[in-house]
Amino acid sequence: MNSKQILAKLKAYPLALSLLGVAILLAGWAYYRSTGALQDASAALDQATQDSDRYNNNVAAGEKIDEQLAELTADGKKLQDALINTTSVILNQQYFYDIGAQAGVEIVDPSQGNTDRDKDPTRPSVTSFELTAKGHWDNLASFIYDLQTGPHLLRFIRVRLVKTPQSHSADEDANRLDLILDLEMLGQ
Repeated sequence: MNSKQILAKLKAYPLALSLLGVAILLAGWAYYRSTGALQDASAALDQATQDSDRYNNNVAAGEKIDEQLAELTADGKKLQDALINTTSVILNQQYFYDIGAQAGVEIVDPSQGNTDRDKDPTRPSVTSFELTAKGHWDNLASFIYDLQTGPHLLRFIRVRLVKTPQSHSADEDANRLDLILDLEMLGQ
């Protein structure tokens, strides 16, 4: 069959030619769909929706920026007030004596150790302390609670509880305990 005969047959049967065109279009559409372009477009739509939601949330939060700035400023002031002055060794020791007296324990030799400073001068330093508190269990528990809830930010590194060594004196209380603390406090 030559090309003139094929062309004559196509002109004679236009419906068959239309169906062949539709079949080719359907095959192309099926190929496009199977390549994952639809999934990619769907993922791009989801990402655009998430970005739009985040933008809308940021705009809504931006309307409250003055309130948020005031809260951050107040929190920054609270943090500054909670930091100890690392150069005031006597006042730092007096802090432990005051809390010990309030809790009814005897504080023995609170010593201030090393102060580790961060490379960034705006960040707080960390100062270590060692001390011994002597007293009854209830008073020692009250002392620890008062330290934890006090105005300064601290963490306990090591806590040891031992029975106070007894001398052979008759007037000594046998129920006394020694609480040995190693702790760190945030400072300026």
